[in-house]
Amino acid sequence: MSTLSTLITGGNHKKRLNKIESFQQNLPLPPQVIDGHQQPITIKTIRQFQKDINLSTELNQLQRHFILEAQNLTLPAQHALLKTLEEPPPRTQIILTADQPSSLLDTILSRCHHLPLNSHKSTHTKLAKDLLKNITSNNYAQLISLAAKTDAKTAQKQLHSLLLFLKQNLHSKPTKARLVAIKSTTQALGNLKTNINKQLTLEHLYFTLKRLSHR
Repeated sequence: MSTLSTLITGGNHKKRLNKIESFQQNLPLPPQVIDGHQQPITIKTIRQFQKDINLSTELNQLQRHFILEAQNLTLPAQHALLKTLEEPPPRTQIILTADQPSSLLDTILSRCHHLPLNSHKSTHTKLAKDLLKNITSNNYAQLISLAAKTDAKTAQKQLHSLLLFLKQNLHSKPTKARLVAIKSTTQALGNLKTNINKQLTLEHLYFTLKRLSHR
C-alpha cells in the first residue's frame, strides 16, 4: 500500500473538502485533522500532530491524517513537517490541501504526490493576467498607489498565481526577461512571507515587471 503523502490543490475550500472525502472512508481510527482555514498553522501544532499520528503505527491497515489549507502553515511549521512527509510512520499517509502549489516550499512539493483540481489553472491564470495588466497599464505613480492599497494576504495570493503562470509559460517562451520576472516574483513572495516591508516589496516588483514588459 502506498503511503506517499498527497497534496490536493486548486478549486476553492469547499471543493478541496469534497475531494478528501474519498480519502476519509474506511479508516481504522478517526484521523488527526489540522485545519488552517481560519488561522495559521504553527510549529507547535505540527509538533503535536507528529506525536498524535504515531498512535496509529501499530495497526495493520493504512491510516490517513489530514492537514487542510496547508498554505497557512507558517514557514517554521513547513520546515518541521518535511521529515514526516518524507518518512511518515509505518502504514500512515498524510493528505494535505492547499490553494496553490507555490504557496508551499519546494521541498514540501517534492515529497508529495500532486493532485490538482481542474479549476486551479484557470483561477491562477486569471489572477496573474489581471495583475500583469494592472502593472503594464498603470504609470509608476499609480503603481505606488496600487502597492499601498493591496493588503499582504491578497498580494501573496496574486504573486503565487503570477509565479505559477510565469513558470508554466517558461517552456514555450524561455526568455531572459521571463527568467528575471520569475526570480523577482519569487524574491518578493519570500519577502512578504517573512513580513519584510510590504509597500517597498510590491513597488520594487511592480516597477521591475513594468520595465520588463517594454523589452
